[in-house]
This record gives sequence, C-alpha cells and structure tokens, in this order.
Amino acid sequence: MVSVGKAIFPIHFAIINLILYFFHSFLSKSTELCAICAIIPAMRKHTAKKLALSLALTLAAHGAYTLSLSDLKQKLRPKQKTQIPQKTREQKAAPVVVSSAVSSIPIENQLDEGAEGYTVSKTTDTSAPIVYFTRNISPEGLIAVYRALGFNASGRAGVRINSGEPPKSNYLRPELISRLVQNEIKGTLIDSNAADGGCRKSSYMHRQVLKDHRFSSAADFVILDEDGTEKIPVTAGTNLKYASVGSHFFDFDSYVLLTHFSGDGTMGFAGAIEALSLGLSSGILSADSGKALVYSGGRTNDSTFQDYEKDDKADYRRRAQESAAETAKAIFDEMAKKGGAAFITVLNKLSVDSDNCGLPAPSEMNDVGICASLDPLALDQACMDIIFTCPRTEGNSASSLTERIESRNGRHILEHAEKISLAGGKRHYRLVSLD
Repeated sequence: MVSVGKAIFPIHFAIINLILYFFHSFLSKSTELCAICAIIPAMRKHTAKKLALSLALTLAAHGAYTLSLSDLKQKLRPKQKTQIPQKTREQKAAPVVVSSAVSSIPIENQLDEGAEGYTVSKTTDTSAPIVYFTRNISPEGLIAVYRALGFNASGRAGVRINSGEPPKSNYLRPELISRLVQNEIKGTLIDSNAADGGCRKSSYMHRQVLKDHRFSSAADFVILDEDGTEKIPVTAGTNLKYASVGSHFFDFDSYVLLTHFSGDGTMGFAGAIEALSLGLSSGILSADSGKALVYSGGRTNDSTFQDYEKDDKADYRRRAQESAAETAKAIFDEMAKKGGAAFITVLNKLSVDSDNCGLPAPSEMNDVGICASLDPLALDQACMDIIFTCPRTEGNSASSLTERIESRNGRHILEHAEKISLAGGKRHYRLVSLD
C-alpha cells in the first residue's frame, strides 16, 4: 500500500488504508474506489471531507476508480469465491473458450421455416449484400468469417471492440479475438469513452478496465476521444447536423468492428449499427459528446441528455434510434472515403442487457454463432432474423430478448437506416453458411 497523504491526515489515512487492504485482496483496481466511496456518505460530515481528501490522494496511487453501489453489493455477497489477486490474475493466461452453440438445425432451414408473425429478410436476389455465418464461436470461427469477407484491412487498421463494463459484462474476451486481431488484421484495438457514470467514462478509468480485462494481451489499444473530438457532417436524416467522434478516429485507414449482439435498454438491441454509431461517438466527458448527441436526438452534447428521457420515453427512444442510424451512416460514409470497414457480430451470451451493463441478466438461450458482412444494415437484419426464428425448446428461449427488442421498438433503427440509405439501404441479404 502506498503511503500518499500520510503527512496530512495520519488518522484518516490509516483508516482508509485499512479498508483498502480489506478490499484489495478480492477486488481489482477497477473496483476499489467506489467500495470506499460507498462508505464515506455514512460518516459524519466533518469527517467525510478529510476522509475524501485522503482517499483521493491515496487512490491516485492505487489507480482505482468508480463502481456502482449495486455492483459493489454483488461483489460482497458471501457466496462469491475469493478472486485471484490482481497481479496473479493479469499474468494467468485464460483458456480459449469455444461456443456452447448446440443447434443441429442448418441456419438456412431455420430462417426458411421462419416464425409465426415474423417475416425474415433472407433472399436469393444476387444484388443483395452477403452475410456469412458459422456456428463455430472460436478464434478459428472468427478467422473463417473474416477471410470469407475478402476484406483488405489496408494501412493502419482500427478494430473496434466494446471493452466491457466491470465486473461481469459479456464483452468479447481477448482470448477469443486476439488471433484475429494480431495475425489476420494486424490491427490496433479502438474504443471511445462511455456515456454514463460507469467505469469507462474517462480515459484514465477506461485504461484500468482495459488492463483488468486483459486487452493488453490482444493488441495495442487506442481510446479515440482521449485527446479531443472532431465533427463529421450528417447529410441524411432529421435529427442531427453532425456526428462527434474522437480525434484519433482519423488516425486509421481501415476499420473492423467486432460486436457482441445483445439487448439494449434504449435501442432495443446492440449490434453493428449501434457499434458504428454510439461505439465510435465521443464519450460524455468530451467537450462535444457524440454519445449525448445520439441519445438526445441532437438536442444537447452534454450530460443533460438524460433529462429528455424523463419527459417521454417512447419519443426519447425514437429520437435516439434515428440518431444512431444517422450517425452510423455519417461514420460509414467517412470510412468509405478511405479503406472501408468490415463488420463481425458474435451471437453468444445473449442477454437482454448490453456490454455496458456490469451485471447483465443471464441469457435464456443457447449461443448461436458468428455473422459477418460488409454491410452493417444487412448484418443487423440477419442477426435479428436469427434471434426471432430461434427454435423454442426447453432451456432455450429467445422470448426475453425478443421482448426487449419489441418493447423498445428496436426494428425502428433498421427502418430508419433503410430510409436514409445506410450502406445502400438494403435490409434484404443473402445468407452464406460456412459450416
């Protein structure tokens, strides 16, 4: 433990270090700060100020940052096993996890059979974009769909991933993606800071998450909005005049977006369009937050975007969904001016909650597979078709996920993207199975 602040408040420093010592044995650095901050409000006012100052000085050395109180309570449950100390956890190589996808039904048959009340967009029209599919969720499966795309990640390639909200989000693990990123794409991992009060809203906090989640083993990582933002004009749509991305977005020549499909509380679902828009938009602490622009429907670029949800949730979601599609088109068109982009979506751990949720609801359905396309709209449509036509069997139900999508009118994102011609505006697709 580092003795910072010792000379200022020795008693308070001793208390803080004692508490930190207790938590440090089973919490990563990315969870220590809020563990202590949750205790401070319960203390007397005159003591809390001194404790807060000592705490700030102490934790500056610990590299700690925030965790929500609900996440803390989850961590402190007695049934949880003691976690491996931080240094050991960072050094221990995680095993490669292969999917639990078990369906024996060919994906083409599943889509052709469809589902009652649902119309799939699969077609045989040769002018439709291709979506490749494999049930093999593994490093080999990722490489197979990437090679099938025939995409050349030219120049300096940026590989966008969601780094995942601590402590238990379903982000794509480094052991799954590292071979694709290092050996095939030879790229740099990229992401932007977050939109809310989680553990990734500042670059300093975000980097600790990257370390805790072992992304340093996969490739170099660039936080796009760490050094400012740039505007990209929005020329289609009704909500936005521009999109705001991190200035480092323009440091790359081509892009690959690796996405984990899930539900989402505002958008209905998180897929390629969400990754292309919110994923690459600048975070809430930026002077010009692209994420705030999307969520507010262009009405504000700061943290007050959440105020609009209180007035009319349905209107708030509609504006946010349309703005996500408009931002995605602006960014996609900017990418097309250079080396273009490829999109890969993994359908596993299919929770109703996105990777920005630290404690997502458990999945009620089996893992499905991996989809890939050069067209983000066609890709999202194919993923949605696969979810809605998933066979309902005992222990395998997509009901919660489809209800999340329907209750948020998640299809509106695809409808608006088609209307404004994102990537050509084609929701129909040809499916090519690699199995």
